[in-house]
Amino acid sequence: MWNEPKEDNNQKAINIDEKGIPVSILEQMPGGYHCCEDNEQNGYPLVYVSNRFLEIVGWTRTEIQEKFHNRFLAMIHPDDLKIRLRYHANNQDDEEFQNEDFVYRILGKDGYHWVTGGANEVILDGKRYIHGTVSDITYYMEKKEKYKKDQRDRMKIIQSLGEIYSSMYYIDIDANNFIELSSVPEVQEIIGVSGNARERMKYFCSHLVAPEFQEEMMTFTDLSTLGDRLKETRIVTKQYRSTLFTILEREQEECWRQCCFIESSRNDEGRVTHVIFTTQSIHDTKIRELETQERLQKANKAKTDFLFNMSHDIRTPMNAIIGFTDLLEKHLDEREKVLSYIDKIKTSNGFLLSLINNVLEMARIESGKEYLDEMKQNAVEFSSSLFSLFDPQMKEKGITFHSSVQVEHPDVLVDETKVKEIFLNIMSNAVKYTPQGGTITMNLTELPSDRPGYAIYQSVIQDTGIGMSEDFQPHIFEEFTRERSTTESRIVGTGLGMPIVKKLVDLMQGTIEVESKLGKGTKFIVTLPHRIAEKIDVEQFDNSIQEYDRADFTGRRILLAEDNALNAEIAITILEEAGFMLEHAEDGIICVDMIEKAKAGYYDLVLMDIQMPNMDGYKATQAIRRLPDEKKASIPIIAMTANAFEEDRRNAFRVGMNGHIAKPICVDSLLSLLSEMLKK
Repeated sequence: MWNEPKEDNNQKAINIDEKGIPVSILEQMPGGYHCCEDNEQNGYPLVYVSNRFLEIVGWTRTEIQEKFHNRFLAMIHPDDLKIRLRYHANNQDDEEFQNEDFVYRILGKDGYHWVTGGANEVILDGKRYIHGTVSDITYYMEKKEKYKKDQRDRMKIIQSLGEIYSSMYYIDIDANNFIELSSVPEVQEIIGVSGNARERMKYFCSHLVAPEFQEEMMTFTDLSTLGDRLKETRIVTKQYRSTLFTILEREQEECWRQCCFIESSRNDEGRVTHVIFTTQSIHDTKIRELETQERLQKANKAKTDFLFNMSHDIRTPMNAIIGFTDLLEKHLDEREKVLSYIDKIKTSNGFLLSLINNVLEMARIESGKEYLDEMKQNAVEFSSSLFSLFDPQMKEKGITFHSSVQVEHPDVLVDETKVKEIFLNIMSNAVKYTPQGGTITMNLTELPSDRPGYAIYQSVIQDTGIGMSEDFQPHIFEEFTRERSTTESRIVGTGLGMPIVKKLVDLMQGTIEVESKLGKGTKFIVTLPHRIAEKIDVEQFDNSIQEYDRADFTGRRILLAEDNALNAEIAITILEEAGFMLEHAEDGIICVDMIEKAKAGYYDLVLMDIQMPNMDGYKATQAIRRLPDEKKASIPIIAMTANAFEEDRRNAFRVGMNGHIAKPICVDSLLSLLSEMLKK
């Protein structure tokens, strides 16, 4: 190692090294000076380093000796070592590399430093040396790397956005120029990668926008008004139909797209000066949106048509009820006319109730509250009892009815109410739309089942009625639709029966198909899976009307809990005429209080409405069942309510009621149920 520089007081060292070079000159050179032997195999041993060199790397001369054994190459980053050696080789052999700076990393005490500097060969006393300087450029290199990273990140963002946006352009509004950030090749060919922004916007509208949208797109892409439109917002958008598919030679001639102007920067006055313009495909989303709108429009039209039909259908029985009621008043002394008017009023009442029930049933199904309540049924007996209901109408119209049942497992678990509703609707239509002297057939067969413990029943109901058009058949299960109004067909109906059937079949995980031809008739194929009933399954509850003796009612006292005065009057009149004694409670609290104050056994039975003020029928029943007097607490309670669904019936039994009867009251059903309860 050459002599180290020495300083005394404030005077710079002026020592002369062993080669005759003043050391003070080496110390005053820019950067850090180093000199090493030209010996690659030995790692270019250092013979001298300046104080500035030591400041850059942070090592002392002793530490360089101990850590690197004075080998200069040992201090260079491994990735830069080969480049450094190549640099030395070229610097010696090629004048082009003479005095050219080289950038590399050198290991300092606090990590690698980026340095730059040149190196030259010198021969002293016949021995070759390499000497040069290094300048620390770590700060600048880190800045450069950060800039490169930022650029890479920007490109990644642009590439990611390119997956969303088919085209992106950076627009300088004031300078009226644009630069493409990304674009599909076909659009790039038309728009270009840079140029006059206003001109290209017009070209964009005329070449890539469908004709019917070009005028409004010209207005939207007008850069002269864009600043005002972005004054209070950062983004404005526009949907349009594009001719891009035509350009790409795809099957679709046009597609839905959306373009956006997004604020990029504003000046000191807050005016937008630069924007990003993007285009993207929204074709699938827009098509779904348009299809949804179309469905909503069709649904709204269907509901409007339904309301018109419903208005007519409601007014028809109401007109009959009002008209025949007025006639009753005028002909009370003419028995035959009175009986005829009453019979017609009852018929109108039945249709009106059916209409209301269908509307409520559809609302209930759509609310998701329907579920299956399965009980054991015999398929042969069930079919016989179900289709026998239509015997009177079919005989009246001279309709011939054929039926057959071929099942391997006759005993299955079914929701009796819902299965009845399915086939009553289908059979009712068959009878209504089959003319005089027609034929209806019903065949029930069991299909092979790959589901253990289940039987697959297929029912085929076919008529020789008026049939349906091919255009209407796809809509038969849609809500509020009828091929002909009541006025046209002169057959009453709400247009809700078949939608209810379809939803019930779906609820049971079955299928329903329809085949029909105008003037030829209609065939329905209903396939339903049923769990095969075992011997331990509970037998079905008998809802049929039982025989009763009015003499049993004489002297029996009923407590009627009913808040509606008119309903109470009807019930009291019916029951008193049957021989009962009636007492009336206007709500649940009064009902419970009257039972508490009466002697045990004073009331034989309670008829309980459900929806009452202060305390409803459910809570009143629970309060009665908690009474300390066991006889009072066990009094028979029957729900007599407009809550007429099967779930309402189950809720009544759940809170401790003994029976359930729906309003409007069927007198025979009510008296039959009262007779049964009083015999227990």
